[in-house]
Amino acid sequence: MPPQQFDPPSQLALEAQVTQPADQPFIDAAQALVKAGFLFVNRPGRPYQAYDLTVAQMDVIGALARAEGASLSCSEIAERTLITKGGITGILDRLEARGLVKRILSVANC
Repeated sequence: MPPQQFDPPSQLALEAQVTQPADQPFIDAAQALVKAGFLFVNRPGRPYQAYDLTVAQMDVIGALARAEGASLSCSEIAERTLITKGGITGILDRLEARGLVKRILSVANC
């Protein structure tokens, strides 16, 4: 049997889907969130700028700081940040290489 062909939706159909009056509050909220994120990341004097950190790295450091000295596993860090568990390892590698975090061996290794 040959593969089934799907035609992409027309531009008009897409416009109709994103301009439904019932969806407007969600569209407005999404735009406000995107704008807030852009303003936060790009504002002058942002706290992580002086340390040459990415937003993700700052998110991890913030999660660790809020743990108030308690050790966190990779899974726990992922739960407390906007980063996937798979992304945590690379971020921790880079932070550890810079001497900003220290890993402690545990039963649940990162």
